[in-house]
Amino acid sequence: MPARHDRTYPPVDDSALLSDGFEIAHHDLGEDSFGPCGFTTIARRAPEDLATGAIALYLHGWSDYFFHPHVARFFNDRGYDFWAIDLRRNGRSLRDGDVATAIGDLADYEEEIGDTIEMASADVRGRGLDPKKPVIYAHSTGGLTAVTWAARHPGQASALLLNSPWLELHGGPTVRRVLLPELEMLARARPLHTVVPGMPDFYARTLHANFGGQWDWHVPYKPFESFPMPACTLAAVARAQSQLARGLDIHEPIFMTASTRSALGPVFTRRAYTSDAILNVEHQVSNAHNAGSDLTIARIPGATHDMALAFEAPRKLFFSALATFMDSRGL
Repeated sequence: MPARHDRTYPPVDDSALLSDGFEIAHHDLGEDSFGPCGFTTIARRAPEDLATGAIALYLHGWSDYFFHPHVARFFNDRGYDFWAIDLRRNGRSLRDGDVATAIGDLADYEEEIGDTIEMASADVRGRGLDPKKPVIYAHSTGGLTAVTWAARHPGQASALLLNSPWLELHGGPTVRRVLLPELEMLARARPLHTVVPGMPDFYARTLHANFGGQWDWHVPYKPFESFPMPACTLAAVARAQSQLARGLDIHEPIFMTASTRSALGPVFTRRAYTSDAILNVEHQVSNAHNAGSDLTIARIPGATHDMALAFEAPRKLFFSALATFMDSRGL
């Protein structure tokens, strides 16, 4: 069933990234269950005097894309080549007519993940270095994609670094168990049917410059109220969360960050500026323990959902905690 409608996605102006040493490339994947698709890599190499062959792979969240050059520089300064992926039907990989974010299973992203690791490793070898196993840095739904990928590919990553991963539905495991069979039936019958029309713009209000925030992004790729979520995508997320709940037995080190509190509800409050306004953080922490035995969790006070976009103080705490963990594991 082609994932097509009449929506258009004006391209982002990437001149600032390109002038900052990033290389952007589009890659065709042919067709999946929903029609033609491809993915985009946004790469920035470590400085020559710091390069070690280390690779950091970035996976974005749902209704999101890569616009975080400061995250790339964090890894570059530690000697990592940084490779972000705009996954199929997300961000720079959106094509006019696409149903944004449509995916049949999170495992389908193995194509772009595997291809990117191969490209990053070949690039390292082309500079006379030996490529190391990648560190996977992933946010929100990207974190769920990362843990399920790692479980299917043991030994292929050096560590998982999870920034507010979406590991459980808002209502918790009981709600997920009740909803999943119905979602699976709907995803089979009407995969592109909208099950979540969009989310309130509360989170965007805390971040975007239009509302007095610190950040700017390309709104056609990351709408303030999010994209509508199709049934196939929510079913894929809930299915992966159920897989996690049964236990994944990942042996690689996992570092997860979560805010100390959530700000959820039908009315916008100032609490959203210093809380996770997207996820119930306690549910995420609870299911994280099913990922693997080598799990470290850091709770960051005052952090928003994407901690790399939080206010300066919690953002510094986040990057400091990330660096401390990486130092402790020789990463």
